[in-house]
Amino acid sequence: MNWSDQIDFMAPSQLSFGVGSVNMAPSQLSFGVDSVNKVGEIAKGLGSEAPLIITDPIVYELGLTRKAEESLHEAGLRVEVFSQVATEPTLAAVESAVETFLSHNCDLLVALGGGSAIDSTKSVSLLLGNEGKLTEYQQLRIGSDWSPARKIERRGAHIIAIPTTAGTDSEVTSGSGVFDPESGIKGWAGNPLLRPTVAICGPALSVSMPPKVTSDTGVDALSQAIECYLVNR
Repeated sequence: MNWSDQIDFMAPSQLSFGVGSVNMAPSQLSFGVDSVNKVGEIAKGLGSEAPLIITDPIVYELGLTRKAEESLHEAGLRVEVFSQVATEPTLAAVESAVETFLSHNCDLLVALGGGSAIDSTKSVSLLLGNEGKLTEYQQLRIGSDWSPARKIERRGAHIIAIPTTAGTDSEVTSGSGVFDPESGIKGWAGNPLLRPTVAICGPALSVSMPPKVTSDTGVDALSQAIECYLVNR
């Protein structure tokens, strides 16, 4: 296999999405140096006509969303971009992205960036499919009872996740951490219904990461792998 080869993984049927199903991975994972160029084809295959790209200001200013935008346009889709995700995901940014999605009549979420952009997008999807406030679905992780006030019952918009770093694996996980500045707590919402429908992993998007970000995300990935052996709850 060459570095430039394109690889597509389709999850077996028992991992399909739906309430009550067992979900261990996205239904599709596409890997290849320029796999981001497939996002238009994939979005159209999901029935989308108006996707919303969610990213952060730096990724947007660096032009890392450009290929995704071009691919979506070439597929004949109307594209909107929300680029106000903070380094640490916040309730305000999530709520603002929900408003953008609704006001522009979007029908699909494309998360492009690091863990913050992807986690934020999962929370946007949560609010699009469920009533109430995000904090009602979060584990506050204080005290002995971590149970959220409300249970996630429905999927919101489908998510295509396109990571630009390699630290969090948020593109293939079912949790979303968002910070509430008022309480000072980063709440955690987790449910298989939050897992992205498709993960597009293109190494070319991470080539421009500064050395510090590269090392930080590498240590992040290593620490989470070690954690699997140490955490027993």
